[in-house]
Order: sequence, then C-alpha cells, then structure tokens
Amino acid sequence: MLALALVLPACVSIQLPTIAHSHVGHALTAWTDTPGQKGLLEVARIEARVAAEHAAYAVEGARNIASVKLHVGHVLHAVDPKLLADGPGTGYGLTRALQGGSEHLGYAREVRDASANLRAGLPPLIAELEALRRESQLMAVLARDARQSADDAHVVTYAQDLAQRCSRLAAGLEQTQQRLDALLAAEQPPYRPIARRYLFGVIRLPSGDWAFDPELHKRQPGSHSSY
Repeated sequence: MLALALVLPACVSIQLPTIAHSHVGHALTAWTDTPGQKGLLEVARIEARVAAEHAAYAVEGARNIASVKLHVGHVLHAVDPKLLADGPGTGYGLTRALQGGSEHLGYAREVRDASANLRAGLPPLIAELEALRRESQLMAVLARDARQSADDAHVVTYAQDLAQRCSRLAAGLEQTQQRLDALLAAEQPPYRPIARRYLFGVIRLPSGDWAFDPELHKRQPGSHSSY
C-alpha cells in the first residue's frame, strides 16, 4: 500500500495507499454519504439483515394482514427508503448501497495502480453485486404491491415470496463479502484498512483519472505517516 508518496516541503514525504485500495476501502470501510460514514457494503449488509428479519415477521403474522403489511413496509424501507421514508433501516437503502459498492469496486479494478489480482478477481464479484442489486429492486416491487393489494391471499403470498428472496439475498451478500475478503488476502502489496482521511481525500480529475487531493497534506495530524 506504499505505492504513492506525497512530497512535502523540507523533504518530508507521506506514504499513501494505492488509489485501487482506497476505492476498495470505500466499499468496505467508509464512504462520505452513508449513515455514520460506514462502508457501502457494510450498509448493504445491515439493510439486507433488516429486510430479511422483517420479511420473516411478515410471514409469521400471516393471520393479521395489518401486521403483514406493516412488516412488508419495513422491508420496503430497508430496500429503498425513497419509496417509504419511515422504518427500521438505516435510511440509506439496500439498493443504493449495493450500487455504490459495485461502482467503487469497479473503480478499484479500472485505476492504473490496480494489481493483476484485482483486475482478474473483481469482475465476478461486481457481477454478483449487480445481480443482488437487481434482485433488491424486484423485492421493492413485491413489497410495494403487497402493501397496496386489497386481496389478503395475495398479500400473504407476496410476503412469503419476499421472505425467501430476502433470506437468499442476505446470504448471497455474505458470500460475496467472504469472496472479496479472500481476494484481498492475496493482494500484493497487502491490503490493510485505510485511514478515513485518505479514503475521503480521493478526487476525480477532469481527465477521468483518480488522484489524492493535493491539499491532503495540509490535513495531516503529523509531518509523516506510513501504513
């Protein structure tokens, strides 16, 4: 991760992580607009667990249609809070978090300092995240239709289908996370968690290339830092 150096006055240098690893860090560790500035895939996993939990509650309450619709609404909120603002999720949304995680892993693969390991290993993981994102969009449609249906039997059927889909998505996301962890374990230079000041100091240049903010050194807590 000591691939880049920022040279400062008086011949002091700050060793920076690779841009590729920084984008991976956006997916795993921290991103600017997520709740608590958590990593995008961490938020996705939280939302997926909330959705699966409340989809199960909906099925358990099948004799009470009001309860089914209440918990189906909680699933809808966890998947896409733009469609239902109130609920037990983070307020960010599963679909949005999956899309962001996929995009940043794509950036990690495409930048110039990406390793051969990332270039080869990330595409199937990105494809998995994209498939999960599409599934989450379908889940939102099912949840919305279940809440709006006047047919109790349809509501219960939609809830049962939704519960199965939520459970599979949550499990699939955990498996993708494990495969990403295994890929990163093979990285050279080694992948290590990156400090937020570096994660949030990545900028996109007019050329389309990525770089660290040239003002980053002014925000350093000391004159030298290494990872």
